[in-house]
Amino acid sequence: MVIFKIKFWFLLASKIGWIGHRSFLNTQCTFFEFSLRLFLNVGEWLTASVGIERAVNVRQEIHFNKTKSIQIAKWIILFVFIGNISTLIYDPMYRRLIDDEEEQRTWCVTNYSPSVGIFDVAINIFHFCIPFAMNCISALVIIYNTAYIRAKSQEKISFKQNLYKQIAVNKH
Repeated sequence: MVIFKIKFWFLLASKIGWIGHRSFLNTQCTFFEFSLRLFLNVGEWLTASVGIERAVNVRQEIHFNKTKSIQIAKWIILFVFIGNISTLIYDPMYRRLIDDEEEQRTWCVTNYSPSVGIFDVAINIFHFCIPFAMNCISALVIIYNTAYIRAKSQEKISFKQNLYKQIAVNKH
């Protein structure tokens, strides 16, 4: 969100005319677009990682090791950043400024070759679908395990009834 706000203010400043230096606009084009894309993807992956950690927490019940979880989280954060940077490193190389004489604007555009364009689409799908699937699976695991734990502790209510109850509680 911070990068988006900074980009907005730079865009506004360049539109008003406060910033017009070509090299600055070029740096802004490559850096902020890459940063926005990177941090959006990192946010999705970290959210999915939190969901998985919560599912593991529910699954392990009282045997959950918080210290080990913190250590693993540090490595996951590092891995997520390195993984996302390595899959998006090509993007700044293909960003260019184009002047639109008719509307008197400067546009930041990408000009991918066909093979890089296909790779870009595949990377976008990957960075959207995998965290989404991880979130869905972790939500199902949490619901299932919570129903199972409650069924063990409440002998009067069956697992199936607890499962339906958990689905109703967590339905959005």
